Amino acid sequence: STHTVTIESDSILGHLLGDKLCVNSFHHQAVDRPGPRFNVTARAADGIIEAIESNEMKDIIGVQWHPEYLWDKDIRQMHIFEALVAAAVK
Repeated sequence: STHTVTIESDSILGHLLGDKLCVNSFHHQAVDRPGPRFNVTARAADGIIEAIESNEMKDIIGVQWHPEYLWDKDIRQMHIFEALVAAAVK
């Protein structure tokens, strides 16, 4: 199944993907309260946390969905992988 997430515009994901994105949903668990070194950067309409990012090391991003299954339907999903490669090169 799929649903829409809202992404914080000032986040890395916001810069990569925009403020709304349709994502897949395979999980029955999610982050409830991220640790102090992480910011919530995307949520589903029901408030479930869909993405977090480090507030210390800006190259750390965690997403709840599987962009590897979506990039051929929405090319913006590929931007996550491009950012990963760029961070690795850096």
